[in-house]
Amino acid sequence: MKRSLIFFSLLLGEHALAQDKPQPREMEMCKVQIELYCQFEREQKDFREILKCLAKNDDKLSTECKQEFQRFAQASRQTTPPGGGPLGALGGLTGLGSQAPSLFYEGRFIQGSNDSPETPSFLESNLNTSVPVFKTEKNTVAVTLGGGNLHLSEPVILSSGTKVSTNFYKADVGLQYSRSLENKRRFGLLGSVGYSGDKLDTDTQSFNVSANYSFPGSNDNQWVLMVMMSNNSPLGTFVPVPGFFYIYRTSTFTGLFGLPILSIQWTPVNPWSFSFSVFGPTLKTEVAYGEIDKTQFFTGFGWKQQRYLLSERTNKDERLTIEEKNAEIGFRRPLFQGVFSEFQTGYTFDRSIYLGEGLFNKDGGSADLDSSWYLKWSVKVTF
Repeated sequence: MKRSLIFFSLLLGEHALAQDKPQPREMEMCKVQIELYCQFEREQKDFREILKCLAKNDDKLSTECKQEFQRFAQASRQTTPPGGGPLGALGGLTGLGSQAPSLFYEGRFIQGSNDSPETPSFLESNLNTSVPVFKTEKNTVAVTLGGGNLHLSEPVILSSGTKVSTNFYKADVGLQYSRSLENKRRFGLLGSVGYSGDKLDTDTQSFNVSANYSFPGSNDNQWVLMVMMSNNSPLGTFVPVPGFFYIYRTSTFTGLFGLPILSIQWTPVNPWSFSFSVFGPTLKTEVAYGEIDKTQFFTGFGWKQQRYLLSERTNKDERLTIEEKNAEIGFRRPLFQGVFSEFQTGYTFDRSIYLGEGLFNKDGGSADLDSSWYLKWSVKVTF
């Protein structure tokens, strides 16, 4: 099986969510190749079979076709909330359920500071899986499971005197529903429940619910309307957060313009690609060089937050936030059938841990952490 199928099936999955349905007519840059080589699969309306057909004709696919997959995949990577989980789709949206069962693991190690004992080492692991349980031409239902652990080698003491735990956990189960409507319109729902905090108990329970509706704009572009609500979101807790974005595409450019998401993906000259994305308080930018179905080398800059619930907090509206900026280099490539990997090394700086209500609020105390080097690795498997 060709590597392009591995790459496409790993990365695209539900990331065609803004389209009417996972059919080739929406892959404008691949339209000619699909009509030439995959007409039967197209008539069967099975997206996974279309991907297999494209893989068999890998050598005949145009660069523009491959790059369109690449741009949507990169937009998804850059707008995935830290830790993944049920909201780990494009911009945290509901959308098409996964077309095939998948398993994703990500790990990161941040070296502690020898000069500052208050800055511990960090070891982080996250595991997420998605399994389609029901699929028809118009309806898709998928179950998602996620779990993770963040371990600090030493506890951190905030300026308020609060002692931060050395272990934080994430665990959740979610259900996605997506329905294709007439005239290239689509509706999706998602709900998830779980835990996100220093203990797995009732005080650290978390939930996410969201819905989206997409409809066509001009020139085969797409509008997406959405609303999200969570008890542990940087965009607002227990408050419905509306949003929208417009997907604009050309042969070398894919842009998502709206709130709270902005993503720009540009592939002007093969094998170069440039990208910039913002989703709430998460920012990622990258310059990459390499063939999309072989090895890509990249360098990038990011700014992110992770939020946790403390089991013994007296103010139920407070959230513990771990914030950092990072600069990194790395590479990504398919390994063998159904397995895709990525490795990064970088420098994390402007780091802090703080407790408070809302975005950037530090009323509950804070602590600055020293800058440090880190290693990060990930692997994704589809079945």
